[in-house]
Amino acid sequence: MNLILLPLLFTPGVLGHGFLQSIIVNGVSYSGWAPYSDPYITPLPPRYTRHFPDNGPVPDFTTPDITCKQGNVPIPYNISIPAGSSVKFQWDQWGSSHSGPVMTYIARCPGDFSTCKADTGNVWVKIDEWAYKPDQTPPWGSDKLAANGASWTVTIPKTLQAGNYLLRHEILGLHVAGTRMGAQVNFLIGYLKDNLSNYGG
Repeated sequence: MNLILLPLLFTPGVLGHGFLQSIIVNGVSYSGWAPYSDPYITPLPPRYTRHFPDNGPVPDFTTPDITCKQGNVPIPYNISIPAGSSVKFQWDQWGSSHSGPVMTYIARCPGDFSTCKADTGNVWVKIDEWAYKPDQTPPWGSDKLAANGASWTVTIPKTLQAGNYLLRHEILGLHVAGTRMGAQVNFLIGYLKDNLSNYGG
């Protein structure tokens, strides 16, 4: 499977936010887009996430931006990952002030990665979730992620068919969920592009 990751979105200066710094697969680390430094680096090393204009949250969940954030432009890099493997998402930081669920979704790309946006139709399938678990300490997925050094590990399903996939890792901040689209305003996303060639179950 090949993965391309998009960074988490966050508001600068807010401890409760962060972005996806790297993706670790089979002991190899793949760097994500750093929105506040990478625009000034030439030549830019390979980045395995889509390039966002910033790392702020998606402001309106009724638009296609909720799928892969503003600037959803495919990139040329991917990561080969066998189905059934573990993928570790390493965030640059995550505080405990923005508690909420941590979720991971996958979407198949019917064609080449160069045209895949996965922003229309019901194409996303959830493969991992930690919402609120009252019997756990801490109970929220985001707080568990923070306690794990701002990292999260998921297992790619063994039964996935071979092909090209996008993988979306997200943290849903609920601290302003009492307002209209409040939870989505703090919808924090990280993305991977997956190619499950030769590994499908």
